[in-house]
Amino acid sequence: MNKALIFGALLLLTGCSTLNTTFNRPYAEPESAPAAEPPPEPLSQTRAEAGEVQVTAMLGMTPQRQMRLQLASSAPEQWVMLIDVDLPGLSDTCPLERNLARGLTHWLQQQLGDGASLVLSQQQRSGERTLLARARLDGRDLGPLLVVEGLALPLGSGRWCPPPSP
Repeated sequence: MNKALIFGALLLLTGCSTLNTTFNRPYAEPESAPAAEPPPEPLSQTRAEAGEVQVTAMLGMTPQRQMRLQLASSAPEQWVMLIDVDLPGLSDTCPLERNLARGLTHWLQQQLGDGASLVLSQQQRSGERTLLARARLDGRDLGPLLVVEGLALPLGSGRWCPPPSP
């Protein structure tokens, strides 16, 4: 009888292992959040040090107040901060700043679409994603032009929206 009990227990365990899907199939991979935007390709150091780089398109703004630009170089996209003004970003907390960032994108896209030339100079790498640069639109400094248009603030002049009240 002892053999029959052992044989029954083995049979029961064998049957459980074939029916238990937890052990027979791996768990499904959890659904992941949408992939973050990949960092832009690095601008070649020799090109950045050589002087000027032509911009071919304005792609938009980032939440970190950087312009997403298409350059004539081999890099498909470059994130750029201007060294002489504070740009608006796609803020989640400040609708004014978000709308100004969209306005800046539209304004610069329109300028480039009308045949204006946008050139970056004095480029410096700031981390792996960002390039600090001075920009000229048809030979005029872009930073002060954006301030006059109401699409940028003078460097270090403060915030777009007042801090929230306590």
